[in-house]
Amino acid sequence: MSQLRELTDQEKTALAPLRSTGRADRRTALGDVEVRAETGSTLVNFRGHATVYDKGYDMYGGPDKGGWTEVVDGGAGKKTLSEKPDVAFLANHQGLTLARTMSGSLKLAEDKVGLQVKATLDTRVSTVNDIVVLMEGGELNEMSFAVRVVKQKWLNVDGEEVPWWDLSGIERHI
Repeated sequence: MSQLRELTDQEKTALAPLRSTGRADRRTALGDVEVRAETGSTLVNFRGHATVYDKGYDMYGGPDKGGWTEVVDGGAGKKTLSEKPDVAFLANHQGLTLARTMSGSLKLAEDKVGLQVKATLDTRVSTVNDIVVLMEGGELNEMSFAVRVVKQKWLNVDGEEVPWWDLSGIERHI
């Protein structure tokens, strides 16, 4: 009969990338996003939510396919936003900065839905123009965000908290 044992630090480190413990990347449908432009201006206003709070998202196919369900809890950004971080608005998490909080072209706030994003983008930047065209055509219909996770908890199927490395953890709360 086998016995359960605590994982070694090396085993935990090996599992960490699979469990996405240090960073979260999530995609959400752009159902509530809008882009508006004023006539004669190169600037467009982008509004939406980077994430919706208290709603589960299946990661890596969800628990039935070896992944998990991830929930960003309401108020998750309160402390970080109060510290006025310098956040960049990027396409695909890389490349040119299209807007940023430091310059005032990007504003982030929590509301009853989730993490609200308001950005002023300039269509003279080819990537911004591409984003606008693709959104208008319906080809671009998701938004993702990445965060460094400071606090999390994992729950098993019975709703009991388990360590992050315990593979019975099927629901992650950030």
